[in-house]
Amino acid sequence: MVSQNGVNLQSATGPNVVLRMDGGNCSTTTGAGCGTVNSQFGAGPWEFVNIVANADGTVSIASVHFPNVFLRINGPGGIVNCQWTAGPWEKFTLVTNSDGTVSLATTAFSQVYYLKLDPSTVTKFNPAGWNTVSCGTTLDSTAKFSIIPAKQGMAVSNLALTFDRAWKTNNRLFGHISMTITNNTGTAFPASGSFTWVSLDVYASLQSSVNANMKKIGEVPANLGQLAAGASFAFKVPESNENDFTKRVMEKGYLPSGNYYIYVQSRDPDNPNPIDGRGAFSSTSFQLPPTDS
Repeated sequence: MVSQNGVNLQSATGPNVVLRMDGGNCSTTTGAGCGTVNSQFGAGPWEFVNIVANADGTVSIASVHFPNVFLRINGPGGIVNCQWTAGPWEKFTLVTNSDGTVSLATTAFSQVYYLKLDPSTVTKFNPAGWNTVSCGTTLDSTAKFSIIPAKQGMAVSNLALTFDRAWKTNNRLFGHISMTITNNTGTAFPASGSFTWVSLDVYASLQSSVNANMKKIGEVPANLGQLAAGASFAFKVPESNENDFTKRVMEKGYLPSGNYYIYVQSRDPDNPNPIDGRGAFSSTSFQLPPTDS
């Protein structure tokens, strides 16, 4: 088994439903484990993992966003959460199923337990994730996963906007635009050099998920510097670029009235196709036409 970096563990029966690991409160090894493991609709920074090949033939599932945090299963206790560093309860057999999917089976207990994810109620993004992850002794459809290579390595999250009450005068809808950009490529980005530029493509949609009807409404550049694997950069759009964030809306006004979601994706400036570019979507909502409240 060769380690795989920057991948998603996606439910085999729930397209776009992936394993989520929140290791924010993990800083030392504890008997009860730490953090939260659940599911998410769509992949952002907390949904990227490394599949680490151990010397004994097992694998461990490491969070990309939270270094040294691993997937933990307490089979007899029925608990799935995180742990700081990898011990016996953080090691698994990666089972290849006849249908091409994979399953994670514990090796630390007298009985084998499988990681399970029920995607049936996960239909949209939830900031806290969805509590649909468990473990059990049967290898059924909820215990089957697909390993999805990371198409997009620079993920955008924590998008925050402030409505500009003087939007007509300032020719912009928002000011104080900020977000977090995380390197999920599994290696330093760029591999050499001290900085990198990415383009931040801005889209609007009436739907709360990425879809084909999204409209591009702006684009701004971002200088990230060099980011280590798993590192994050708090980016604030310079005031000089805030007009560009929603430039197409202000110039063309082609969006009908409604409650919209804004999506921001980081992209390699040299890649003409933003959907396949380096990045992941993050959204927040706004209303057109704007109101002063």
